[in-house]
Amino acid sequence: MKTLTLAVLAFLGVTLMGGIAFADIKWNWDGGVVTGYDDNVTYAHDDRISDMITKTSLGGGLTQQGPNDTFDLNTLLTENIYTEHSQYDNLAESLNSDYKVDLGPYEHLNATEVYTHSVDPSLANGFGRINGVYGTYYNNLDLESKTDITEQWSTTVKYIQTNYLYSLSSLSNTTLYNPELSTEYDFSSQSQATLNYDYRLRSFDPGKSAEANTPSAGWRQYLTPQWYVDLLAGADFINGFGEDRVEPRYAAGLTHDLDQNTQLTLKYDKQFETDQYTQNITNDWHLTLNGFHEFTARISGDIALFTGQGKYLISEITEKYIGTSISAKYQMNEHWDLVATYTFEDGASNSANRSNTQDTVYMGVEFKY
Repeated sequence: MKTLTLAVLAFLGVTLMGGIAFADIKWNWDGGVVTGYDDNVTYAHDDRISDMITKTSLGGGLTQQGPNDTFDLNTLLTENIYTEHSQYDNLAESLNSDYKVDLGPYEHLNATEVYTHSVDPSLANGFGRINGVYGTYYNNLDLESKTDITEQWSTTVKYIQTNYLYSLSSLSNTTLYNPELSTEYDFSSQSQATLNYDYRLRSFDPGKSAEANTPSAGWRQYLTPQWYVDLLAGADFINGFGEDRVEPRYAAGLTHDLDQNTQLTLKYDKQFETDQYTQNITNDWHLTLNGFHEFTARISGDIALFTGQGKYLISEITEKYIGTSISAKYQMNEHWDLVATYTFEDGASNSANRSNTQDTVYMGVEFKY
């Protein structure tokens, strides 16, 4: 993973040169400085440590547009500096690429790769996380081929591979192999149906593997031009870690997509799944809420909420989790913004190494050119 860090640095250096050798490519660079307070920097259940943290970030990217394809590449480096506990200073990195191409009027390909390294988990990854300060290297490859058979009927084939590498020696690294097949039929502009088949194989190194087969059917119904409902029902056929079972899976979502200034998504999922941290199978549900609104031409805000409850079938561990993030942005000019963010996370479990509470608040400036 150190080579990936060097690759991010090398790309960033080329990007900041302004594209001297690549005049036909659109370049951008961004970054910022925020400072704030974290009341539990070690994600601990007991003996919590608080500190003031300064985050300095610098990144860059490029976009190349062709007659039938588009390529995007973006990177970001963030140095996290602790005021009183410098032993926790760390460098976070991300490198994202996306390539889209139309092979013709009916064939569309998309390849996306996302790499991150961080000690700060996202809201969703906080659910089930083992306590402690450790780095997570995450890499997700997503390949998709979509074919429009008719104006109403299309099929999609996907392959997703996700790797998690942990710096904590007690955790095994994991790889998730996930091919998917789906077909969609539009009965009208207001109603669409989907049939899906999803195969997932999670492998631990060192450790064992478990697999899941999930056939499902979905329905999207537009209530208005801006509001629509998504419904999905299926079954999880899970085998591994000493378990062989068939369980129901279902999901429901509500989306409001008024315009580029207002978006809101609410989604509920209930399923049996292999755990990303331990060789276990979870029976869990989770609810996510994501919203954005531009109040004025200069002021905007985001909100994210993740809550869930899970039971680990092999270890008999139970867990409840809630996390929320609220952020606000004030645009000072075309390139500079004032930003503020508050996050709260609370995990309650009958296992002490999965229970912790954390509050953070940050304020600062961000730029983009």
